Amino acid sequence: MSWYQSLGLQFIALLALVLGVLLAAFAAYVHIKRNTYTEKRFSFYAFLACCLLATSSLFVLFNVSPWEPLLRYLGLPVEPASFSDKALGVGFVLGFMALASHWARSWNGQLTQSGAEARLRGEQTSFLSDGLTESFRMIRRAPRDPLFVERRKVLDGIRLASPLIDLPFHEQVLDLAQAAWPELLVERNAWTAETRTWRGTNAALDQPFWIVCCVDQSEWNSLRLREQFHHGAKAARLPRLVLVIDNDAGREQIQTDLISMSPDVEIIKFDDLISRALPLAQYRREIARQFAEQDLPNASFPAKKIFAPASIRTVTLALSGQIRESDVVEQFEAHITTWIEGDQNRQIALLGDYGQGKSTAVLALTYRMLFDEAFARATGGRLPILVRLTGQSPKTSSPEELLSAWGGRFGLNGRALLALHRAGRTLLIFDAFDEMANVSDHADRIDHFSMLWRFACPTGKVLFTGRPNFFLDDEELKNALRVGEASASGAYCQALRIQPFDLDQMKIALRWMEPYRLREFIKAVTAQAELLSLVRRPSFLFQVSRLWHLGLLRIDSDTVYSANVILDFISYSLDRQVDKQVTDISHAQQAARFIPLRRSELDYFVSGCAIAALSGGRSNSLSAVEYRKTIAELIERAPESWFGLTTHDGGSVGLPLSERIPDLEKRIESCAHAVRTHGVLELDPARADHYKFSHKSFAEALAANAIVAGG
Repeated sequence: MSWYQSLGLQFIALLALVLGVLLAAFAAYVHIKRNTYTEKRFSFYAFLACCLLATSSLFVLFNVSPWEPLLRYLGLPVEPASFSDKALGVGFVLGFMALASHWARSWNGQLTQSGAEARLRGEQTSFLSDGLTESFRMIRRAPRDPLFVERRKVLDGIRLASPLIDLPFHEQVLDLAQAAWPELLVERNAWTAETRTWRGTNAALDQPFWIVCCVDQSEWNSLRLREQFHHGAKAARLPRLVLVIDNDAGREQIQTDLISMSPDVEIIKFDDLISRALPLAQYRREIARQFAEQDLPNASFPAKKIFAPASIRTVTLALSGQIRESDVVEQFEAHITTWIEGDQNRQIALLGDYGQGKSTAVLALTYRMLFDEAFARATGGRLPILVRLTGQSPKTSSPEELLSAWGGRFGLNGRALLALHRAGRTLLIFDAFDEMANVSDHADRIDHFSMLWRFACPTGKVLFTGRPNFFLDDEELKNALRVGEASASGAYCQALRIQPFDLDQMKIALRWMEPYRLREFIKAVTAQAELLSLVRRPSFLFQVSRLWHLGLLRIDSDTVYSANVILDFISYSLDRQVDKQVTDISHAQQAARFIPLRRSELDYFVSGCAIAALSGGRSNSLSAVEYRKTIAELIERAPESWFGLTTHDGGSVGLPLSERIPDLEKRIESCAHAVRTHGVLELDPARADHYKFSHKSFAEALAANAIVAGG
């Protein structure tokens, strides 16, 4: 080969290498900006990058060095490529191909129409074939594949309702006063700004009733109030005067002035008006009962005796758009204390899978804020309002109606609660958003959160809790919870992920055991890595430790891995979800049904998903498309005679599924949402738009049990 032929080949190899690296970098950029680019565009750049990099590697394999001309130009020694150089080049190409293939399979950005239809059919094409097809299209100058916009329009078009505004001090006083004195009648236009006075009537006594509202002594206008008071006294009975003041410095002088006007005078500090308007005795009693007195199921002690403070990690958005957990572990209650003192617009969402202690954590938080004076001061003296959303439908209520329905059980006035919240004096906790009613449709879920976000007024603090797999995908989670919008105007949400127990937390939760028994238990579970990963979930820890303590389970042998133990836990989990529909422990009334399935139907769908997740080499996970396809196939195959009725399956759930939800598409969506939210599935943090079982042992036990039973 002549020197100029060799130089030409070297130049081609160098050009292929440079262009390949540039196109690989641009393919990575397209992946990062996938909400702007389609999967076809990514496949095109990744395909060309692979072709060029492979071409450059082939030249190196045949001893044509792309960098030889550059080395000669720089006067550096030229050596033939070694075996390690060749292996490194091939490895780089194969590594990029594997990465590009992973990005293509987990693509959750813009889709073309053909790409979306392929996903709905459960098909997954290679980025190489897509890239080749796109290359031929461009050569032929054929029109682009149209953009699939339906789902993206739904997500981008979300505009959650505007939050309530903060309530001025005098309006806070009026709403609280009307709760404290039900006989008080005051029109909203009866405010006199000059003297900061509401003028109303005590309907029971037919007596004028004046309320003077002062934040502090600087707002007190004694002279002008005296003139108006005596003018009003000539035309009617002497009004009763009530002064509500927030900062009572100078109270003695104000009291002297008032007594000189009328003998019927009362001065109330704003905090005392709150206590009079909102008697918390029943609410405090109920929280104390739930946390510190009521025995846990199958136990002789309350939650307080086994409670271990929860730990959390903050959740952030990666450049890819996927949700990622931080490396820093924090104590939940310490984080809440800091948050309450911080950014006004930031709200909190506590996320976690079933049995990780979300509801117990916020119940304990509520208990401490009500009964621990030091902690109450650290949290700004706010009133914790723990609203369980189990079976509720927030989208059908106004903020006042929702708080009235909740407060009515404890004799608390909804308008006064809302006034207190808008005054920045509450911590409003919406627990178990994943158990709301009427949530099978995406639009319904967004409507629910649109109403709940109205509570995010500038000085209000709102804490949501629930399972992240309630949402269809990360995109819906970000839209509904407003995660990661700190740069946007208005309220946004910081997501926290509750963490499994570490050994110290496990020891705290098991303090009900005798010390020597506790040491034996910890030694046994730490000796088996698989068991340890299971019992780090608080609910599973309680179940296993209780059975072991009673001598019903050995954990120093292989019996702990038997399907029976895991199936018992799964059965307990599903029973707990269904039982919540009958009577939630925080409700004195019947809760609405929020799972449209019978217990037997829930078993069937969860077991079917387990078999699907373990088949075809999927290893305990299902893509969103595969999951929906599995639910559709299970619905098609199952005769109604398979599903028996229990005492809980009353009302419409007693009807066959086809009659309960006649529309097939609606039936598939309802079942898919119910199983995803109330089974033992969770979002797979390692793969976008994928679901996995909480532990692989769960899927294996369910699948084995279904196969043995003939399922």
